[in-house]
Amino acid sequence: MKSRPEPANFITLLIFAILGLCFCIVAIWTAWDKHQIITTWPRANAQVVQSRVNLYKPTVYQAEIQVRYQVQGKTYTPILKSEDTSSLYGLMQALVERYPVDSTQTLPYSPSAPDQPVLDAGYHLRFFFWPLLLAVIGLILSLIALALWIWPYLPQKPRKKGPDRIGKYLPVWVGGIFAGIGLLLLTLVGVWALNQAQARQWPELKAEIVGSQILTYSQRSSTRYFAPALDLSYTVAGKTYLRPVCPESGLSEAEAKDRLATAYGLKQLLSLRVNPKSPYEIELYPAPFTLGWILGGIGTTFLLLGSVIGLAFRKGI
Repeated sequence: MKSRPEPANFITLLIFAILGLCFCIVAIWTAWDKHQIITTWPRANAQVVQSRVNLYKPTVYQAEIQVRYQVQGKTYTPILKSEDTSSLYGLMQALVERYPVDSTQTLPYSPSAPDQPVLDAGYHLRFFFWPLLLAVIGLILSLIALALWIWPYLPQKPRKKGPDRIGKYLPVWVGGIFAGIGLLLLTLVGVWALNQAQARQWPELKAEIVGSQILTYSQRSSTRYFAPALDLSYTVAGKTYLRPVCPESGLSEAEAKDRLATAYGLKQLLSLRVNPKSPYEIELYPAPFTLGWILGGIGTTFLLLGSVIGLAFRKGI
């Protein structure tokens, strides 16, 4: 039994402990800040002027709520954007539906900046998501540091002399990992193909382009890309829906402007398929199966390779 951790293990322990402490401190600070917003900030009765889901990136959505209220005789009409974004349109639509147009909402605002109210403030997971996430990360890192600290003091079983078992089983483990990755990719492709097949059974209708703009965004780099962002209006069961879509992405600014001028003019009609059970879920163009074939091929290759490696080396164990 060791009396103290080795220097390398001690340094690793110290790094995890410091990181865990930093994450926990930031989590507590942000949680306290949000608690102060809820309990101490003044509140204003704001009328919702506009409430909609907008595009943050071609396939990422964000809720935008415009409100009107008065503080000390001065009128403010800020556009509030949700802190979180999502590739699932329904999540942002659910937030928007909590702020219907012409409704009155009580919103806290900064005492030093009355034009900066806070959306969706309260003791719930959405508002405290980031403090909770930071706290969980800090707790995990702290538990790892604790495990590294107590591990040397635990009684260790004497190792039996013999062949290297890790080296003996390593090829089988590698084969299993390859096969698992292949199965995961094939499962994802299967689910995606099933969803696409179901979408092709949705009823088709015409949607009118009632608004358009050029969306500017970046993808994991400083390179700027452009895309035509459209507002589509369509009717399902007598109710009109407004839905932002981005039919193309990754274009240059000139290409995006050309597409808006030629293919996506105002009042133009586009064909789309709509999920009758959830009218906000649409399929503008049937997605090509090219990506599915590529992922399916990669998954099949990994599965076959992993199976061959596992079976070949398992016989020698």
